[in-house]
Amino acid sequence: RGGLIFLHGSGDTGPGVQEWLDYITGGSFERTLAGQGILCLYPTAPLRPYTMCQGELRHVWHDRLALDFNSIPDEEHVLESMEIVEGLLEELEEAGVDRSAVVLGGFSMGGGVALQCIAAPWACHLAGVFSLSSFLHAASPLYAQQQQQQQAPPPPPPLYTAHGLRDEMVSHAWARSTAQGLTSAGYAVTHAEYATLGHDMSRAEVEALLQWIGARV
Repeated sequence: RGGLIFLHGSGDTGPGVQEWLDYITGGSFERTLAGQGILCLYPTAPLRPYTMCQGELRHVWHDRLALDFNSIPDEEHVLESMEIVEGLLEELEEAGVDRSAVVLGGFSMGGGVALQCIAAPWACHLAGVFSLSSFLHAASPLYAQQQQQQQAPPPPPPLYTAHGLRDEMVSHAWARSTAQGLTSAGYAVTHAEYATLGHDMSRAEVEALLQWIGARV
């Protein structure tokens, strides 16, 4: 058995991104994963004031002052989100799914949080981590964390990033810099780009993600 934890973007919910993936793929997303024995979890972020929406309450994994490559997310909120993910890993373990068979990822803010989770001590046990239409901020210590600094075995999880070249919200240059920075830090990163995709998910992108997940779980 395997598991997938999919983190939604800012202002969305777990059921919202679940429905979105179902719509994009004509219902084949979860059907494909279920056929491989993969259990899917779609958590919803806490409701908290979000600075980028004038302090209004939004379901967000963390607050941020600006959507910018140099803007650092609220560290306390990030740690809280990492604890939520760890709780979901424990939930999957209770269902008979080992952490080595779990893939963690998400879209936009959710993808960024998934990447930040690779700093957690439990991340090395995961089957993989992915990020869609997202980035890791420029000051992240993960860019300087060489693979040899991690105890081996186990090595850090393989990473998958994907981005649309027409994304006008999250620059594809930030995603490229993220992939290049993590590669230089010793992580095994696969980066994909989609020429006509904006800040969105497409069927081709999600199907490629499914292949990547299937090869690791």
